[in-house]
Amino acid sequence: MICSRSAGEDHADLLSYIIRESFREQAVILKMNPACYPNYSAFETGEKVRARLSSGDHALLFYANDEAVGTISYQIAPADSKVGYIKRFAILPAYRKRGYSELLMKEAEQSLQELGVARIEISIVAQFEKLQKYYERMGYKVLDRKTVAALPFEVTFMSKAIYNTGDDSTDLQHL
Repeated sequence: MICSRSAGEDHADLLSYIIRESFREQAVILKMNPACYPNYSAFETGEKVRARLSSGDHALLFYANDEAVGTISYQIAPADSKVGYIKRFAILPAYRKRGYSELLMKEAEQSLQELGVARIEISIVAQFEKLQKYYERMGYKVLDRKTVAALPFEVTFMSKAIYNTGDDSTDLQHL
């Protein structure tokens, strides 16, 4: 059976475990370590998860046959209630390529839409071109690519409109 459930602060250690395991390989590829980049996803802690949840993030846990195999977090942008962010999207490596990521992503998008969001934004490591293509297949468009001071790599920022605003414009920056 496949299902997702809302996760709260009592799930913080499980959420952080899934995130760390899911981003471990990326940290190796990017030559990152927790001493230099403690806020990178591969070094997630239960305390950091609890802090995010208490500051407005929502999290889902994804289960396959009663085993937690993935998570995704989302929030409404503090400066604009029509914009939502998806972050800390992680599927354990042993459970990838089974269609779970699409199910979990769609559920987070639906949750944001129900909260009144019209546009979702994500950010990814720019050098991971396969990941960018994955999000493009899901309807996301590249908005920008730039260096972020706290990270040793470029970040690609992507966006997706999730409902018709009545404007026929396809320029996502005007939503």
